[in-house]
Amino acid sequence: MNTSALSEQQNLERPAAPPANDDLTIAEHLRASKVSRPLEGEDLYLDEAGEVIRVPEHLARKFVEEYGALHPGDYRSRYHRDWRHDFCSLKGQLSPELE
Repeated sequence: MNTSALSEQQNLERPAAPPANDDLTIAEHLRASKVSRPLEGEDLYLDEAGEVIRVPEHLARKFVEEYGALHPGDYRSRYHRDWRHDFCSLKGQLSPELE
Protein backbone atom coordinates (compact mmCIF):
# COMPACT_ATOMS: atom_id res chain seq x y z
CA MET A 1 0.00 0.00 0.00
CA ASN A 2 1.36 3.40 -0.99
CA THR A 3 1.04 5.73 1.98
CA SER A 4 3.32 8.53 0.86
CA ALA A 5 1.91 12.02 0.55
CA LEU A 6 2.06 14.01 -2.64
CA SER A 7 5.41 15.60 -3.36
CA GLU A 8 5.91 19.29 -2.83
CA GLN A 9 6.03 19.80 -6.63
CA GLN A 10 2.73 17.95 -7.11
CA ASN A 11 1.12 20.14 -4.48
CA LEU A 12 2.41 23.29 -6.17
CA GLU A 13 0.97 22.17 -9.51
CA ARG A 14 -2.54 21.83 -8.10
CA PRO A 15 -4.73 24.90 -7.68
CA ALA A 16 -6.59 25.40 -4.44
CA ALA A 17 -10.12 24.06 -4.34
CA PRO A 18 -12.69 26.57 -5.53
CA PRO A 19 -14.29 28.59 -2.75
CA ALA A 20 -17.57 27.18 -1.48
CA ASN A 21 -20.77 28.76 -2.64
CA ASP A 22 -24.42 27.79 -2.46
CA ASP A 23 -24.74 27.17 -6.21
CA LEU A 24 -23.09 23.76 -5.89
CA THR A 25 -24.09 20.87 -3.66
CA ILE A 26 -21.63 19.46 -1.16
CA ALA A 27 -21.12 16.42 -3.41
CA GLU A 28 -20.23 18.73 -6.32
CA HIS A 29 -17.74 20.64 -4.15
CA LEU A 30 -16.10 17.39 -3.09
CA ARG A 31 -16.00 16.07 -6.65
CA ALA A 32 -14.28 19.29 -7.79
CA SER A 33 -11.70 19.15 -5.01
CA LYS A 34 -10.89 15.43 -5.24
CA VAL A 35 -7.34 14.60 -6.28
CA SER A 36 -7.32 12.27 -9.26
CA ARG A 37 -4.84 9.74 -7.83
CA PRO A 38 -6.16 8.44 -4.52
CA LEU A 39 -4.22 6.13 -2.28
CA GLU A 40 -5.49 2.63 -1.58
CA GLY A 41 -8.36 2.93 0.91
CA GLU A 42 -8.12 6.72 1.05
CA ASP A 43 -9.43 9.60 -0.99
CA LEU A 44 -7.40 12.79 -1.35
CA TYR A 45 -9.01 16.22 -1.45
CA LEU A 46 -7.74 19.77 -1.68
CA ASP A 47 -8.97 22.16 0.96
CA GLU A 48 -9.52 25.85 0.26
CA ALA A 49 -5.89 26.61 1.07
CA GLY A 50 -4.70 24.03 -1.46
CA GLU A 51 -3.55 21.59 1.24
CA VAL A 52 -4.14 17.91 0.56
CA ILE A 53 -6.27 16.10 3.12
CA ARG A 54 -6.51 12.31 3.27
CA VAL A 55 -9.90 10.86 4.16
CA PRO A 56 -10.65 7.15 4.44
CA GLU A 57 -12.63 6.19 1.36
CA HIS A 58 -15.51 4.60 3.28
CA LEU A 59 -15.96 7.73 5.43
CA ALA A 60 -15.88 10.06 2.42
CA ARG A 61 -18.48 7.91 0.66
CA LYS A 62 -20.70 7.85 3.77
CA PHE A 63 -20.44 11.64 4.14
CA VAL A 64 -21.47 12.15 0.50
CA GLU A 65 -24.37 9.70 0.88
CA GLU A 66 -25.65 11.51 3.96
CA TYR A 67 -24.95 15.16 3.12
CA GLY A 68 -23.94 15.37 -0.54
CA ALA A 69 -27.32 16.55 -1.82
CA LEU A 70 -27.33 19.54 0.54
CA HIS A 71 -26.07 22.95 -0.44
CA PRO A 72 -23.49 24.50 1.94
CA GLY A 73 -26.01 27.04 3.27
CA ASP A 74 -28.55 24.30 3.95
CA TYR A 75 -25.95 22.30 5.87
CA ARG A 76 -25.00 25.39 7.90
CA SER A 77 -28.60 26.22 8.76
CA ARG A 78 -29.39 22.62 9.69
CA TYR A 79 -26.23 21.80 11.70
CA HIS A 80 -25.03 25.32 12.66
CA ARG A 81 -21.51 24.75 11.32
CA ASP A 82 -19.58 24.60 8.06
CA TRP A 83 -19.69 21.24 6.25
CA ARG A 84 -15.99 21.57 5.38
CA HIS A 85 -15.06 21.51 9.05
CA ASP A 86 -17.03 18.30 9.55
CA PHE A 87 -15.62 16.71 6.41
CA CYS A 88 -12.03 17.63 7.32
CA SER A 89 -12.55 16.11 10.77
CA LEU A 90 -12.76 12.71 9.02
CA LYS A 91 -9.11 12.82 7.99
CA GLY A 92 -6.80 10.47 9.75
CA GLN A 93 -9.53 8.16 11.07
CA LEU A 94 -8.74 4.51 10.48
CA SER A 95 -10.97 2.13 8.63
CA PRO A 96 -12.46 -0.53 10.94
CA GLU A 97 -10.65 -3.15 8.82
CA LEU A 98 -7.28 -1.50 9.55
CA GLU A 99 -7.68 -1.07 13.31
